[in-house]
Amino acid sequence: MKVTIERFWSINDDEGMSRAAILFKRPRVDGQIANLVFDFIHTHLLLPKKLMQKGNYEFTLYFDTIRKTHKFFYDSVYNTDTVKFKPAFRDRKYKGITTKEVSIFGYSNHFNELITPAEYAHLVYDMFGSYLVESFKKISKEELDSAKQQMDFEAINQFPFPASFDAQQYSGDSGGVEKQIVNFVVDESSEAFMFRDKYIEHYGF
Repeated sequence: MKVTIERFWSINDDEGMSRAAILFKRPRVDGQIANLVFDFIHTHLLLPKKLMQKGNYEFTLYFDTIRKTHKFFYDSVYNTDTVKFKPAFRDRKYKGITTKEVSIFGYSNHFNELITPAEYAHLVYDMFGSYLVESFKKISKEELDSAKQQMDFEAINQFPFPASFDAQQYSGDSGGVEKQIVNFVVDESSEAFMFRDKYIEHYGF
């Protein structure tokens, strides 16, 4: 089994905030933390239950804030008034090897530039949990909640915080955005920028 994990921070907004301002709000944590969280779940729950041992898994974690215009129709057992999760998955087969592509959408106003590595790890853990409970009858939220208490949050907090732009490792970080188009016309008042350049200009690293 091969597992890859990508992370994506949405810079789309429909409430008037600039795309640069949204970029600056993303969690400033090391990208390795999501992998450590999954490795913990794999070791303590998936291996003992012989789950996810065949094929490949490609996870994409989508982080976003909760806005008034959002409509949530998926009722995850992890959903609360302040946190919403939505896992989606499909199988892809190539040369006889099945790859499960798993997108997990997490919406919470706790996802911002101030969230600590430990707080972030808690939410990422629940993101994976929302997928696992939905996909496997052998795993319950109660088991996941109990196992989470054993996770080494002290080690997670050892990662430098805030993490540098390069250490955050969000998908698409080598790209940027062009000027916005409104009614098929380029909005010259909008800003075009490369993510890395703009972020480092703002935070310094």
